[in-house]
Amino acid sequence: GTILVTKSFLPFFRARKEGTIITVTSSTANIPYPFVAVYAATKSALETWTEGISYELNEFGINVKTVVPAYMQTNFGNNAQMVSHQDYQNVFNHYITAMKADSSAKKDTPESIADVVYQAATDNKKQLHYTAGNLSTTEYDWLKKEGIEKMIATMNKRFFT
Repeated sequence: GTILVTKSFLPFFRARKEGTIITVTSSTANIPYPFVAVYAATKSALETWTEGISYELNEFGINVKTVVPAYMQTNFGNNAQMVSHQDYQNVFNHYITAMKADSSAKKDTPESIADVVYQAATDNKKQLHYTAGNLSTTEYDWLKKEGIEKMIATMNKRFFT
């Protein structure tokens, strides 16, 4: 979807010599959570694609930006089809219980994310990444401070011990 929509708009943006493309990824693109590897991989791929085309489109006056939210107050989790194998059921149940307990206090609203999308669309900056919401900002600060290996160790301790 994202690539096809972008391809549709590019001729108009090139003719105008300006335009802004905004993608929405997820903090899971860079911060590993268990049991969402496929989802995270798609968001990581989209983020990398966005970064790559930002170089290619810059000379045409086309800005490319990505908004990076974390967990939000939506029905996404309730509507997701979770697939698990019986061998992983105990660890999966432990993970889901921990996430539900944690997520009640740690989620942003769709409105707060929309504010960041609006900012990205209207600020005329060459900025590529926009963390969206308090949780995404907190997670990225944690990643910068601790590094990926410490984050993975923390996730293992949090969900699997």
